[in-house]
Amino acid sequence: MDLGPADIDAQWEATFIVADPPRASWFALWSPDRPGGVLTAGLKQADVDLVLRNPADAGTGVHTVTAARLPIRDAIDLFATLPTSTEMRPSVRAWALVVRAGLDLIGRGRLLPWVSPAGWDTWRVDPLEGHDLAHVDALVAAMPAYGHCRPVGDAVDDEVRIADPTHAVRDCFDAVADRLIRAPASALLSSSPLFADLQPTKVPHLRPWVADVAGPLCRSALLSLEVVPPEESAVERAGFDAPSAGPDGEASSWRLRLHLRSARDPSLLVAADRLWHAPASVMAMLGEGAEIDLLSGLQEASGICPVFEQALKVEHPSHVVLDDDGFERFLDAMESLQDAGIDVRWPAELVTTEVTRRLVVGTSAPGDSLPSVNDIKGLLTVDWEFLVAGTPLTVEELAVLAEAKRSVVPLRGRWVRLSAKARRQLTEPVPEIPVTDVLGAALSGRLDGSALFGEPTLTSSEDPVPVRLVGAVAGLVRRLREVVEGREEPEPAGLEAVLRPYQRRGLAWLVDLAALGLGGCLADDMGLGKTLQLLALHQSRPGRTLVVCPTSLLANWEREARRFLPGATVTRFHGQSRSLDALGPDDLVVTTYGVVRSEAEQLATVGWDLFVIDEAQHAKNPRSRTAKSLRQIPATSRIALTGTPVENRLTELWSIMDWAVPGLLGPMETFRRQVAVPIERDDNAEVADRLATVIRPFLLRRTKADPEIAPELPPKTERDVVVPLTAEQVSLYQ
Repeated sequence: MDLGPADIDAQWEATFIVADPPRASWFALWSPDRPGGVLTAGLKQADVDLVLRNPADAGTGVHTVTAARLPIRDAIDLFATLPTSTEMRPSVRAWALVVRAGLDLIGRGRLLPWVSPAGWDTWRVDPLEGHDLAHVDALVAAMPAYGHCRPVGDAVDDEVRIADPTHAVRDCFDAVADRLIRAPASALLSSSPLFADLQPTKVPHLRPWVADVAGPLCRSALLSLEVVPPEESAVERAGFDAPSAGPDGEASSWRLRLHLRSARDPSLLVAADRLWHAPASVMAMLGEGAEIDLLSGLQEASGICPVFEQALKVEHPSHVVLDDDGFERFLDAMESLQDAGIDVRWPAELVTTEVTRRLVVGTSAPGDSLPSVNDIKGLLTVDWEFLVAGTPLTVEELAVLAEAKRSVVPLRGRWVRLSAKARRQLTEPVPEIPVTDVLGAALSGRLDGSALFGEPTLTSSEDPVPVRLVGAVAGLVRRLREVVEGREEPEPAGLEAVLRPYQRRGLAWLVDLAALGLGGCLADDMGLGKTLQLLALHQSRPGRTLVVCPTSLLANWEREARRFLPGATVTRFHGQSRSLDALGPDDLVVTTYGVVRSEAEQLATVGWDLFVIDEAQHAKNPRSRTAKSLRQIPATSRIALTGTPVENRLTELWSIMDWAVPGLLGPMETFRRQVAVPIERDDNAEVADRLATVIRPFLLRRTKADPEIAPELPPKTERDVVVPLTAEQVSLYQ
């Protein structure tokens, strides 16, 4: 029948009646006020025995009540849609929560095939994880007695037991699953009626198969291994060789102590020998199947690593003794054991399970400071530094590890475990790292590939590698970080202008970058004085400056340079009579992008101190002839000027920054794959933050609306300019 929430009577109690197969289970709807009568028409009646309070003596006993029989299929529809605002008895509300929890578990795929005690093909809800088990505990705690007051077993001396609420909740889960999975479509799609047809099928012969497939997933306790090193005296005798069985027997051998870990409470760990000495207490903690769980875990472990077969041959296994060969086989299989859910624990106070490494980057020149990046090129030194427990190893200790024939080596009173990855890293050559990658690693805090977004520089490492900077390199990075902090630079002598405070900060940023031999992108809004700041930079340092701009801005650059730098020599390299023959050592040369495309080779022969490109978005396509020509011209420092470093795509930013600081952002295709796509398509905040961290010292972006800029700007000036119409224009309007 169709029973809806509106049909629920506030007098009803709901008691779950489990059946075999589970899909035959049902709910008894009854009233403690009318135990002999049916509460609603349309539902079949059923007489059911329940454990109820006897009003005469305030005790309890088995009573037969006539109840409405609600099949599990109707209960699913009813309880899944029952509003919380409906007036109902606590048992009805509790079972509604149980059914909904079961549907959630089924929706998350917590399903396993099973064979019922009577031999029917069924489904059960398993395995349950920690938070699922905690939810079950909460449902059990909230279940009122009327919800599970079905008597269990025979009454003895007038005492009866009622169904365990935990079993009742789990049985209800299984009943919902066994009914819900068996939709007519399931039988049509399946090649066999087993576990799909609504009609039950006897399958007792499938119990071994079910035990193999689903049994390991339903254990209440899991095998856990504790690695026990040889005693200290055995370590001393072993020297730098792996330990082996000696006169002390097990004391000089590695051992695996067996434990059981509760699947419900992973913090509950019980040694296997306690299971054999006090089985009752262990079963009370881990369940009645603790012994079977231990033996099943050992059986599974022996299938992965044969060293566990010895434990299956003794009556009460508690540990496994490993000889040299067995210990190596165990180490080789350890990852597979952990993948199978078998926990492996190493004593932290005795065993160091990892050898870590980092790159030490310095210079071959003495001293703690060098003027610029150009001074470090050719002097950069890179070497590996290996650490155990955070302490660097000496050359002698590294030799011991490199020559070790075993995977575990005694060192500094501890056992050092060498994984295959660590062994490979010990012999891995030192990579060649460009200076820009070192700077990027210092800014991003890691080195993976080309330090930032490049292809792997490290031949076998997939993880970020820590970098330790020493000497002059560390000093250079400190100076680079100071660039981000910001300061103000006074106007240089010879500059016929008074800079605003934000312009002095911009000049200081440019001066610091140029002093380090690095470039950058000044991305101030139009009208904030990018031209003036670059002219001040030219005046503040000796050397030639090349300015490339669009043809429409050529006269403006020449005019501004002569206005603010009256003592400087300004050369226009443009037109048919252009020449660089009479170029002085501190001249400022202004040219156009078109000239650069045709004269790149000639411009590359001049020793430029500063190379400036205005309206740098002209070079946003790195494959264009303009961008390629610009890259042919060397300079100590390259500065890009643009108010729009990113117009459409992040690859435009890559093109500008790769010209200003070559190699900082890695190859373009890698940048597109690892940075542009995650940010533009996926809005990846982590990648965006990392990109911002890396480019922050090299990109200065200010707008007129910035709180620190707006107060420094002069008042807006507005004036009307009247432009008279021509006679032709007047006639058109008329």
